[in-house]
Amino acid sequence: MKTKSTLRTEILLYLFYFALFGGLLVYATFYDLQVSERLFNPQNNFGIFFEYFAEIPRYVLRGCAFTVLLFTRHSLNECLEIIGRIFPFIRPFSREKTETKLFRICDKVFNWIEIAGFGVLAFFGWKMETDSLVKYIIVWATGQPASDVSRSPLCIACSIVLALFLTGLGFFIASRTKRETLNKLEPLALLGLFLYLLYPLLNEIKAYISRVRFREMVGYSNGFLTADGLSNGTPPGVVRDMIQTTDFSAFTRWYERGDAMGIYSHADSFPSGHTGSAVFILLSYYLCRAFDNLKKFAVPCFFASTLYIGLMAAARIIRGAHYLSDVTMAALLCGAFLLIGSLLMRFLYHRHVFPTRELRG
Repeated sequence: MKTKSTLRTEILLYLFYFALFGGLLVYATFYDLQVSERLFNPQNNFGIFFEYFAEIPRYVLRGCAFTVLLFTRHSLNECLEIIGRIFPFIRPFSREKTETKLFRICDKVFNWIEIAGFGVLAFFGWKMETDSLVKYIIVWATGQPASDVSRSPLCIACSIVLALFLTGLGFFIASRTKRETLNKLEPLALLGLFLYLLYPLLNEIKAYISRVRFREMVGYSNGFLTADGLSNGTPPGVVRDMIQTTDFSAFTRWYERGDAMGIYSHADSFPSGHTGSAVFILLSYYLCRAFDNLKKFAVPCFFASTLYIGLMAAARIIRGAHYLSDVTMAALLCGAFLLIGSLLMRFLYHRHVFPTRELRG
């Protein structure tokens, strides 16, 4: 269980984190459009690279987390015992009942369901990463539109093969990892999945706010349209100099609802999904905390992760995909989700849910 010193350190780190991005949000409330006009440079390689590849912290989570859960899976009675630590009215079966033939059959079926379920989830977790990775590698190399590349047989085949390889590699590494290590990774895997489950709330907010992206206004004002006549702010022809001939009348503050007006293809600027994905790298702080030989790196890792989130935020503004308020709100929301998950883990430790058990070799 975490010590009071660790709790105090964590509180101070989160105070720094929320003060940083909260202060930037206040600044963005007044200077959102000016910041975007100043930084907009859609063909900047730094911005392109982060747009294509820097969501990796969220993408790799599922494959890693479900692999850990596969190799720390529990028997039927162990699951009941763990649940009973939270809900006392649920109790495991008595020893006499666990020795019956029926229970043993049920336990074996439950075990195979766990193996199949976590195994399939691990594969599709990795495939989500490989879908994005392969697609953007091809886009980067050929310059083809991402929508065309993602449907190509080459992209689909390479993604499946790479996902199978990563799944197998993950299983191989986990099978040779000490049981004690896996047991420490189990709560971290669940914390990551908790954050992953809350992440879609960003998309719900996007749909409600309907804020028009900066680059879509630039694209539409300068004649870059889709086949449907809607704005297209991503072609290579969209450049910084076009700001001078752009109509920004569709711009809205972060706390106002936007209007696509039937001409803008992406009214989903607020908050930033890419920045939210970058927040997943803060899980590395808890990874360091879980192991005695890594604890000295925990605080530096938190600051390095915050820097990574800041770089992602800057890249999204440079690309014209988001405003300063979009990226700061995403950092604040996902940071809050992670903090809530951390507090929930602390509660579960207090109820002796974690560690779940000493795994047998």
